[in-house]
Amino acid sequence: MVRTNNKIIFVAPRMHTNEYGISQFFLEKGFDLEFHVNTIGKTEIHKHIKPTLFKASIISSMIKFFFGNGRGDLGFLFPSFFKYFKKVKNKKPFLVFIKNPMRVFSIYAIIIFRIKGCKIILYSQSSFHSWSKFKWFFAKLLVHSTDSIWISPILNSDQEYPVRFHYLPFVVENDFPNKALSTNKFKLMMIGKYKSDRKNHKLFIDLIYLLSRKYNIHADIIGETECVDSRKKLKALQDYSKSLGTENLISFHENIPFTDIKKYYSSNHIYILPSSNEPAAISILEAMSFGLISFCSDTCGTKVYLERFFPDLIFKSDSLSDLRDKIEPLLESKSLLKLYKKLTLECKSQFNKSQYDSKLNSLIYRYWKMSLD
Repeated sequence: MVRTNNKIIFVAPRMHTNEYGISQFFLEKGFDLEFHVNTIGKTEIHKHIKPTLFKASIISSMIKFFFGNGRGDLGFLFPSFFKYFKKVKNKKPFLVFIKNPMRVFSIYAIIIFRIKGCKIILYSQSSFHSWSKFKWFFAKLLVHSTDSIWISPILNSDQEYPVRFHYLPFVVENDFPNKALSTNKFKLMMIGKYKSDRKNHKLFIDLIYLLSRKYNIHADIIGETECVDSRKKLKALQDYSKSLGTENLISFHENIPFTDIKKYYSSNHIYILPSSNEPAAISILEAMSFGLISFCSDTCGTKVYLERFFPDLIFKSDSLSDLRDKIEPLLESKSLLKLYKKLTLECKSQFNKSQYDSKLNSLIYRYWKMSLD
């Protein structure tokens, strides 16, 4: 069945940067996109798509007051069911993508769009390996009762998983020029929200301190300061850097718009994601698309994109010594650094738009005899 209309709706906590590549893909295919969100982040870019904000209902606001907003996926933030239904009752999109299906807002959307007979793609950024038996039971019941499929971007293969659970890769723009950089000074960078301790900013600062005793280096740290607590943590990190004597070696940046981060990718040699237990950071793939040699910990979901080609760039979580030992060979040999950059650029095809197009088309044809074309 060819596509019946051009409408695609995403329901998510916010319009995350790891959805920009996917959004651009659908826009280039001629689709009309809507993003239905709970909140809007400071670094988001709405040049092509302006998300529709659905404010918390009175009940949701009361729950938030006593229990918080439901952590990173804003599980306790949800609009009035009837107000949301009124907003979408006349819409019947070609596809509906619903992120983190166990959120209250997501459950609203599943119920409404299933009643309307829409095809639903559920998605999350957690490894299927980590799921409990209860979550598997709920997920299987959900996909089979709603004729939906559930996708994740952090798997190499879907062969070992039940029917309707599949790997679908991230999409990262790959048409950036390859910029040659001088190796007289090695440049490293990381990205991570300042308020989050698991981003391991201190580990990165400690690494710069150790490496600076032997190499000529500079580092960029990019993060968000969306609240008072995050600004306090940024100040604490700056003070910590100063106590180590690295204040002139590390530049701290805050609230850099997503499109402006490209200039940092294009002016650094190495990208490091020091986070522990990071579900699925797309920044590794963005960095690789610029040819940055990228490191992440063995508890990062996105490590699957490195494992096949660069297993030596995955370090033990929270281990400064292992990270240092992994990175030093590249700083010791400029020829090795250039070789790894070349190999990194050759790997971009595993997360480009054509891969996503092929895989998604295969899935929707398999289950619903539909096509994106």
